[in-house]
Amino acid sequence: MRRIFRHLQRHPSLDIAQAQNHIYIKTRPMDGFSLHNEGVLLLSQGRPREALDMLLKAMSVRPDIGTLYADIGVAYLKIGMIEKALQFGDIAKKKIGHVSPVPHNIRACALAKMNRSIEAIKALRESLRLDEKQAKQHRNLAALYKHRSMMQDAARHYKRSLQLEPYHEETYIIYTKVLISLGEKEEATRVLKEKTRFFKKMTRVLPVNRVDSQGQQPANTDSEKWRKK
Repeated sequence: MRRIFRHLQRHPSLDIAQAQNHIYIKTRPMDGFSLHNEGVLLLSQGRPREALDMLLKAMSVRPDIGTLYADIGVAYLKIGMIEKALQFGDIAKKKIGHVSPVPHNIRACALAKMNRSIEAIKALRESLRLDEKQAKQHRNLAALYKHRSMMQDAARHYKRSLQLEPYHEETYIIYTKVLISLGEKEEATRVLKEKTRFFKKMTRVLPVNRVDSQGQQPANTDSEKWRKK
């Protein structure tokens, strides 16, 4: 089993991980860690209701696993049970919130959906204090600031998100609109030129689709995967 785990660390595979976890659960059906792992795997496959059942079962066996409460919060968010998501986000915050940004992100998402934007902003600021290099959370915080017409703060976080993830094309457009609203037209123009240069560079780096001996394009090339993102 340890050999399998080492292999998965080097070569991640959801299918292999889930198959091995199933085998482990059969031999130890009430092992909290395995039930937790199964729930996380189900979440990653877009099966939040099944994941929630598995995570709640894991909690009944091992209520001491702090990260479990965060994952339950994520599952509740995925199925639209916002108040339950916030409840478990609060529990996760008490258990692991001093070291992990995840509970704060769950709380921020739930609070934003409940139109409690000031509290959501506070949660995201705490999340970014713990891990400043979360591009998505910078975008989320910027969107909340923008919603409250706090454009200087919004611009600062959109800018930082692009420094961390310069390939997030939509953010360039939103960021330039915020800059224009602040009267910074020259900076907005510079950002759009930067976007054009970056994506031209990416186009040169990405492999060109080639045809095989039958004249067919290979399926699922790296460039196709990139464009889908």
